[in-house]
Amino acid sequence: MKIASVQCKSTAGEVELNLSRHIAFINIAIKHKCDLVFFPELSLTNYEPHLAESLASGEQTPQFAILQTYADDNNIVICVGMPIRAAHGIQIGQMIFQPNKARAIYAKQILHADEYPFFVSGDDSVFIEIGEERLAPAICYESMLNRHVEAAYENGARVYLASVAKNMSGVERGNVHYSQVAKRFGIHVIMSNAIGPCDNFTAVGGSAVWNTVGECVATLDNSSEAVLIYDTLESGCTIVSLSAELCDS
Repeated sequence: MKIASVQCKSTAGEVELNLSRHIAFINIAIKHKCDLVFFPELSLTNYEPHLAESLASGEQTPQFAILQTYADDNNIVICVGMPIRAAHGIQIGQMIFQPNKARAIYAKQILHADEYPFFVSGDDSVFIEIGEERLAPAICYESMLNRHVEAAYENGARVYLASVAKNMSGVERGNVHYSQVAKRFGIHVIMSNAIGPCDNFTAVGGSAVWNTVGECVATLDNSSEAVLIYDTLESGCTIVSLSAELCDS
């Protein structure tokens, strides 16, 4: 199975612009025959809690139907970040587009205290099935908690997809934690981080992959937009720079 972790810089509040840029990354994943591509936390709006109320979408808004078309036509799972307007408030959501299936929504279950004024937590775990593999999405803060990854493991997930928006200290802590849980549970851990200004901090990339013995297989730098493609069978990585790909196209 080949998984594409996207490291990108989104523009605050510009959903249509960010969507068009997401498609460029999705096309890279398709070109490299990936089974799944996923993006950082709240990637379609940028991580901007103060804007979430005005930008939030419904669970099935037709604005993102093009992503379902890409999933159907190319047999790829696409996971993008978006604030979701639920019955009881705004959630930090991940929209999951699977080939020839209804759109699924995963909402961050464990919020950081700073997020309480803007968001409500999700109630349910969501898993993605690709062949015989089960994958578990996780969103930033909760991915740093042992109980979240342990619950994913107990439910059969062997690939853990951490969509984050982290500053340098957050990335440094994540590097230690993700290595530890990958080794402890014998799972693949893949992180997708944003780059650039986010709310009141700067996201610094460093998207990375840890194999089932906790080794960091590959990591991206702190400033480049790129796709980190991981083959879970071979435990090997390919790095594709967005700028290089656009020059070649």
